[in-house]
Formats: sequence, C-alpha cells, structure tokens
Amino acid sequence: RIQNAIDMASPGDEIWVYPGEYHENLSINKPINIAGIRVGDALPIIIPREGRNAIALLEDGVILNAFKIRNDGGITEACIYVESNNNSINSMILEGAWNRDVGIVLIDNRENHIFNCTISNTEKAGISILNSTKNTISNNTRSLCRIGIDVSESCGNSGQFNKIHHCDWGIVHGRGVKRL
Repeated sequence: RIQNAIDMASPGDEIWVYPGEYHENLSINKPINIAGIRVGDALPIIIPREGRNAIALLEDGVILNAFKIRNDGGITEACIYVESNNNSINSMILEGAWNRDVGIVLIDNRENHIFNCTISNTEKAGISILNSTKNTISNNTRSLCRIGIDVSESCGNSGQFNKIHHCDWGIVHGRGVKRL
C-alpha cells in the first residue's frame, strides 16, 4: 500500500510508485516527494475507496507527481484536497465519476503550484480555490466539468496556458460568472 510507505517516510523522503492499481485513499501529513513511475503510457492508478477525498495534502511542502486518480464513485468531495501551503502537484490525470466531486480543491492556503494536470468528468469544478492566495495554476486541461475553475474569497492567484473545454462554465469568480 502507498499509505504504508507514506506513514513510514520521514520529512524530505522520496517515494516512487510503480504502475498498477492501488485501491486506497491517501493522507499525506509530512513534507515528502511522492512520484509515480511512468512505464510507456502506464502510470500508477489510485482508485479511492469510499470517503471524502482520494488524496489529502495536509502538511506544507508536499510534491505529488505523475499519478492517475480514477474515481469510480467512491469519493464525495475531491480527487485531491489541499489544506496546506507550498505544495506542488504535477502531471496528474484526474477522472471523476459525476458524484458531487471536484478535481482539485485548494482551501485556506497559499503558494501551491498546479502544473500539467488533466481533469475530466467532475460534477462540480475541475479546480476550486477557496480563501486562498498566491497559488499558481498553469498548463492544465479541464473538460466535462460543470465549472473549469471556481474561485471564491481568494486573491493574488495566477494562471496561464490553461485549457477549459466542454464545461458548462469556464471560470466562476465569487458571484460573478464569466463563460468562456
């Protein structure tokens, strides 16, 4: 199990995960680097069990790279839930199951970086930013989501080269709505 490796890791450790299916939810509560190993087109696939989130980043300084999360209906909130600062989320593929979920949620945090992620099939938003500042969202693709990016009670966030298509709404900011 990946969670066993996370529990045994010390701050600053690196965990490398081989391709395969992992039926578990992850809670990361220490600054570690956890990366999937790509073999051809194959990545490690996390298929979460029932619960709120597939992966929760609860401590500052986590690097999460190159996983696929396939929510077959097990989670109710987010593929990746971020409640900490200075994290990096790179090259993730997130697939929801239209069950009230969000791709990535940033809540009450700052200075997180989300790059090169593909988010699809989420009932709510591809990326939701709530009460957060100075986050960078770049080179991501969102499709088949209700909202591409949902920003509420947040300021100083930046993004560039994001693609949003086949969503009901492109970017929603507070009460104002901009359709792309």
